[in-house]
Amino acid sequence: MKKHYGDETTFDQKTLQPIGKAKIALDPYADGAKKDQPLSEITDADVLRKNLAYYVTRNEMKKAAKLAALKADASASKRQVTNDCTKHKDDKNACTGATCIWKGGESEKGECEVDEKQAKEEVKIRGKATGTTNTTGSNSFVINKAPLRLAVFLLLSKF
Repeated sequence: MKKHYGDETTFDQKTLQPIGKAKIALDPYADGAKKDQPLSEITDADVLRKNLAYYVTRNEMKKAAKLAALKADASASKRQVTNDCTKHKDDKNACTGATCIWKGGESEKGECEVDEKQAKEEVKIRGKATGTTNTTGSNSFVINKAPLRLAVFLLLSKF
């Protein structure tokens, strides 16, 4: 333990005491005003279980909503690229845009189709331009902070 966390007093001051001081709701599902109490003062395992379930579920719902929004944005960008090529389906000169490719050789008869490789790059560029970046990985520490504290405190309080 000393190798990773230092001596016991340092570990206690930097880890256990802040976790114990964290205030959580006695009933997270209650409507209206919620009573908060320091985690170190809660002795009822049911209250701790309810809080753990509440925060885990809340975080999963946030992640699911963010994922759905990112998928919708990617789908909209892909539809836009497809629509751009559909507009020029019979015009060779207009088709040779950034995300389209002319299928028909040198002749004027052919079709304008989506160039998959360039379309993927265009979707990435549009995503960066609109600021839709998946930051779940970099924010996972912040997102999961409350349930993690609760779980660590539960485990450490058993010893």
